[in-house]
Amino acid sequence: MKEYYSKCDDGSGWYFDALVTDADYELSQKYHSTDDIPDDEYNEYIALHDAEIEQLTEYVIPDTYRGKPVVVIGQQAFTGGNKTLLQPEYVALKRIKVGKYVEVIDDGAFAHMPSLEQIDLPESLESMYDIVFNKSGTIKKLHLGKKFNFVTETSFRGVKILSFDVDPANEEFRAESGCLIDKAGTIIKGCPGAVLPDSGVVSIEEFAFEYAPVDDPVVPEGVKNIGKGAFYGQSFKQVTLPSTIKYISNVAFAQCSSLEKIVYNGTMEQWKTVVKIGEGKEDAWNRNTGKYVVACTDGTIDSAGVEHKETPRKQGFFSKLKNFFGA
Repeated sequence: MKEYYSKCDDGSGWYFDALVTDADYELSQKYHSTDDIPDDEYNEYIALHDAEIEQLTEYVIPDTYRGKPVVVIGQQAFTGGNKTLLQPEYVALKRIKVGKYVEVIDDGAFAHMPSLEQIDLPESLESMYDIVFNKSGTIKKLHLGKKFNFVTETSFRGVKILSFDVDPANEEFRAESGCLIDKAGTIIKGCPGAVLPDSGVVSIEEFAFEYAPVDDPVVPEGVKNIGKGAFYGQSFKQVTLPSTIKYISNVAFAQCSSLEKIVYNGTMEQWKTVVKIGEGKEDAWNRNTGKYVVACTDGTIDSAGVEHKETPRKQGFFSKLKNFFGA
């Protein structure tokens, strides 16, 4: 098994580029493309790979290399990276400890590790880039230190995270009610069973609740935007949306086939002004969503778009008697 490093441009430290087998190295020196590898050599690679990497359950990324700190975990470092041709997608690693000087984790660094349960991030960490844990296992707890200050829209795509722990001294992020929230008030990522905080939130990031089932969520007043795929594929029957909502992005509630009611805390006229992306198209905000009704403060809108001025939410005792006797 080999580790690969690249020097940082300013010479101050190292990129940890890849964790690979000797077989990876030999094949990458010999061929330009995996398509060129003969079957017998490929089979030999698989055997060596199984024997070396797939048996690892824990791995420690070193603090230093050749006397200088390891400060970056490179792109796809644990899925082959840019030093090899073959990317090991099925490894047994359950825990990774990241060196104490690492500041940046690059795209897909810990992707394709279905057994991953724990990753120990250092207090020095500042940034995570795209799909860092894509198609990896269930991470039980993710700790972010006080220096952590940057994620992209897709940093946490494709992974289930059961809880976040954020240093109280962190000025950019906080963990609250099972949600990771940035200082601007955007829910970046939700955990299973999360409850959306009832204040201090203004938007929900794209795919924020991917792999994070929630029960009948109440989106708090103040939220203006719900991002792409934010609640994609959820099984809840009801969702409450605030009167402040202005924008619901494409596939935000797609595949929510159990949805029966959207409780909207505004009027029917206000609901019409909410921008809902992709109406009637393949990427519609409500594609393959259940036959829900929108219950507004002054009436309901059924699945056919027909408005009903009187709503059960506002009916008093005498209104119910009137309906019962047909008067």
